Amino acid sequence: MVYFQFIRKQDPTVKEMSEYIGKNWKPINEKTLRYHLLRMKKMGFLENGEGKFSFKHPAAGDRFDAYNWSSSIFDSFYKEVSAKIGEVVKEIKNKNAVI
Repeated sequence: MVYFQFIRKQDPTVKEMSEYIGKNWKPINEKTLRYHLLRMKKMGFLENGEGKFSFKHPAAGDRFDAYNWSSSIFDSFYKEVSAKIGEVVKEIKNKNAVI
């Protein structure tokens, strides 16, 4: 995905990714590739449509800019994790105040 998104600036199909992986590493089973793409989609990293995949588009800026994409994605995950940690700490404080 990194090669296609940030080097070629295109959204690849499963076939294109499979061919690229086969040429540069070793052949990959299509089911295995689809499994990992689905996992990345469920994690919020990928989107797909019309048979092509892309990294989730950032809220603003060029989606083909690796820095912009990673900042957007990881900032949103950081905020979510940070909020959950804050809730846990608050809950622990409240329980300790009762003791």
